[in-house]
Amino acid sequence: MPRRDDRIKVLYIAGLGRSGSTLLGNVLGQVDGFVSVGEIRSIWQHGFMLNKVCGCGALFSECEFWQPILDEAYSGMNKVDPYKMTELRESWARTMHIPLMLVPPGRRFIKQSLAEYVDNLERLYRAVW
Repeated sequence: MPRRDDRIKVLYIAGLGRSGSTLLGNVLGQVDGFVSVGEIRSIWQHGFMLNKVCGCGALFSECEFWQPILDEAYSGMNKVDPYKMTELRESWARTMHIPLMLVPPGRRFIKQSLAEYVDNLERLYRAVW
């Protein structure tokens, strides 16, 4: 079991629509030691709010992959506010804020502003790990 101070290695694949990033993620997910979680930035809306069908074919709320992860990370789906997580992500985790992230005062400001979002995302990644 990972300890809180263990660093998790995350490979973030960025790409425009129809660029092959999903295919690359799926291929890497087949390699021992890797897991592909798809567009995890959208989990709050597509999974929690809309309960869309997972890649496995089950509704997100019934997915045998995600439910144990959510139980470990948050003690269940209803213990985290997906609307707030989406709002935080959209308010500060944006390309236009990159210049602010390059200076120490800006980094501190954004880190404080996104503390709850980052904490919840870290809990999610640790549970996936």
